[in-house]
Amino acid sequence: MILRKLRTEGVVAIEGIAASGKSVILNSVGYKLLVQARRRPVYYVSLKDEERPRIGDMVALPKFAIVIVDDCHLDIAFAEKILSMALQCHLVLASRPLAPDSRNNDEEDRGLGIGTPRSLTKRTQLDEAFNDAIRIVPDDVASDLIDLFAEKRAVSISYKTKNAIIEQYEENLMLVTWALDSIEHHHSADTENVALTAADWLLPDAYTAQGFYASVGINDRNKISPETAAKLILTLAPFYRFEIPIDRQFLLNVSAADPSELDILLKSRILSGRMESIGLAHSVLANVFVDSARRIDRLHQIASTISVDYPHGVLSLYLQRNFSRSCSVIARIPTWESEGIEALRRLFATESQAILRALHMENDIEITGDCIRSLADAVEHKRDLKLRIEDTKFIDSIIKKITLQHDLRKVGRCLDGIAAISKGAATRLLPEFVKKINAESDVEAIARSLAYFDSYTKRELMKDATLDKALLVHKLSKEKDISKIGMCLLSLGPLLSSTLESEELDIESLARSFCETEKLSDIIWSLDMLARASERVALDVIRSAEFGPDALARKASAEPNAFVVANCLSTIHRLDKQTAARVLDSAHFRRREFIKRLEDLQELEVLTAAIWHIASVSYEIVVQLAPVFAHRLNAESDLEKIFNALRFAGSQNPRILATVLGTGILDAEKIERRLLDVSSVDHLASLLLTFPKSKVRFIAPILESDSFTTHVNQLFRTDADFPEIASCLQWVHGHSEVATERIMSAGDFKTVLMEGLSRETDLGRIGEFYADLAWVSEEFSMELVPTIVQKLNTEQDVVKVAEFFRFLELQDRLVAMLIESPDFDSEALDRKLESEQDFARLVGSVCLFYQARLSFEDASFSAMNLESKKKADKDINEEDLESIGESLWSLAQGNRNVADTILSLLEPETLERLRENQYLPWPEA
Repeated sequence: MILRKLRTEGVVAIEGIAASGKSVILNSVGYKLLVQARRRPVYYVSLKDEERPRIGDMVALPKFAIVIVDDCHLDIAFAEKILSMALQCHLVLASRPLAPDSRNNDEEDRGLGIGTPRSLTKRTQLDEAFNDAIRIVPDDVASDLIDLFAEKRAVSISYKTKNAIIEQYEENLMLVTWALDSIEHHHSADTENVALTAADWLLPDAYTAQGFYASVGINDRNKISPETAAKLILTLAPFYRFEIPIDRQFLLNVSAADPSELDILLKSRILSGRMESIGLAHSVLANVFVDSARRIDRLHQIASTISVDYPHGVLSLYLQRNFSRSCSVIARIPTWESEGIEALRRLFATESQAILRALHMENDIEITGDCIRSLADAVEHKRDLKLRIEDTKFIDSIIKKITLQHDLRKVGRCLDGIAAISKGAATRLLPEFVKKINAESDVEAIARSLAYFDSYTKRELMKDATLDKALLVHKLSKEKDISKIGMCLLSLGPLLSSTLESEELDIESLARSFCETEKLSDIIWSLDMLARASERVALDVIRSAEFGPDALARKASAEPNAFVVANCLSTIHRLDKQTAARVLDSAHFRRREFIKRLEDLQELEVLTAAIWHIASVSYEIVVQLAPVFAHRLNAESDLEKIFNALRFAGSQNPRILATVLGTGILDAEKIERRLLDVSSVDHLASLLLTFPKSKVRFIAPILESDSFTTHVNQLFRTDADFPEIASCLQWVHGHSEVATERIMSAGDFKTVLMEGLSRETDLGRIGEFYADLAWVSEEFSMELVPTIVQKLNTEQDVVKVAEFFRFLELQDRLVAMLIESPDFDSEALDRKLESEQDFARLVGSVCLFYQARLSFEDASFSAMNLESKKKADKDINEEDLESIGESLWSLAQGNRNVADTILSLLEPETLERLRENQYLPWPEA
């Protein structure tokens, strides 16, 4: 596909997650281009490397040259610079999905596949290129890769093992290869054996062609020992699991390696980078190596020589020796990963004073803000950090840095990070920020500076008396680039509503800007942003003399992408049905051509989304498209995509589903055959959950067939994880009660169920199963009561008992069936509560019990009983604090009095911490 697109397009983008095979594909493409056209120059640029090609050299390349740029996500600025130059050559760009703040992160729109800009960085050329990117999905490749490995290596891999590898590693092809190596050498792909395979790779027989030596040139193999290579790699791994390269000199000093040995690994591309910054080939490998050093003794011994507290001690060591880079390193450690949070907590616990000094000395305020944000998200005890941020000297130093900073976006990023730990400190800095906003003429720069602010900080910003809102609206009126207007409204729209609707806004000038914009997708996105800020103003624009139905009709007819037109009509219809109808009826709107372009949409997801949009505007068009949609569904081989398309189309208007099914074209037998090929209960349940309910009987006859009944029971016997049985039955029941009765009355169903229940030890999973099964058949669930009661009586951990009852929330009859059983030991449960000494666990348990409306006459089972268990809670850690907060929040929804009683037992300091973390949603708490 890449080669085919290169024949007609100047820029081709491919996108995939970590280790999805992007770099392998790029190398393959480059090789094929060299072989197929030997005189055609091909250049490969990896943005992992520190050196960058000179833009001037790239501009001078001939038209037939091809430049492949890998890892664009690591240097977005450079990638955008390449695209902004008038290059003659062809470009192939590869990247991981761009950061959440620069990509469309709207769940609803992702479902629609709209692809119109939703974020502030959406309007760059790089984003435009990646809107049409070829998506690399590793799970599409994993199965074929396993089959090929088994064939080439003559290794037997069972169906169950193959599924286990795909389930665990499908999102990362590199890990799939480690798992396959583990099967070949250790006959298992579990975590322990993958770690062992990594250890074998790091420490092969010295100077052989095995392990890492396979990537090293023959002449260099006798120049580096396995121990030296392992030490270099293990020094890098704690950093590069977060994709942080480290200084060459630090690496040499810690590993005691010779520079020539480091260069051997760099030349072989086992390590990445040049000049001063060194990394590993991939963050995935770094994670595997860190895990291996924890598990495998011979690697653990080497890691211990680097740092006793490996891997966290290596990070501390780096900060001690590279003080000036402390903030930049911390800022790059991700807080959405458990490993990142643990690393930051350990760092702050051991190096807090050094980190706080570094924050004061850091000159780049964007790095300052990002560093504070990371620490605020991760550290348990935030008091020291908060006090430092709120210190007058620190605030004054930030104000000076804001004054000297010309990049408004960096200022905004800094304030956002500070607001994460102290709203008060951020509020004190806002006046200086407001001065810059008032002086800034570029509304895009203003928008980018506000991109990261939370709603609280934005509200405080709008309250600032010195912010000239009228001037800001005037700037919007005069801005010709409506994408920039959309960006600013995305950030501040709802907070500017009243000012937008004042006389300060020049509607006609704004309408002219819309009319003069060529791209329909830009018009619709910016109009949508305007409507979110003020529907009245958006209506004034589309009804204005400058920009009315005829202008919209002309632009819609000129737009080649039928999906964009459908999206446009839907957006206009939401604002004003009359205007949308006038666009459709306009002499300038070529309806037949539009319908023909819709019929030509090849991708099922795109056609579905187009129908979803157009259904609200003209159902007549939907009726015309129904046969095409049905044929496209028949041509699709992926059952999940078929079900998703039907569900998605029906979510806009149930008539769509009925219309498509009513054509008689959709092949029910084909869907039945594919359902019978589903080999996982979990997958089957997710498919049935996806398929929409409809008055038209389409799926029910399939589920009621003998073949489906036999297939499901076979899956229950061989594949089902215990709670999945009830979940699957629940979704079958939703489509056909007859089908569930047939399945449950089949020969050995009850035996399979009771055996699974007897084996299961997780009370939470049993509770989930019991609640789901009772929804399908309460009578059948009653037969399970004796076995479940026995498990509740014997479980000594009161939290686990409470987790069981959590799934029975508001289901009084199910609770009664259990606690009214003559075998249920309520006194034993009281004793378990009495013996629990952990205050956070006790609070959580009581909350879960009360949510389930479980109560006893015995006074010991009451919130007040917590008084006797309470210890000084000022040292409650962050995890327990979150647990208490979430438990109380849930409890307060159903039993406010009990929640307030528990709150009264807490120390004032703990209450304050709960309020700071917004765990107490009721204001008077």
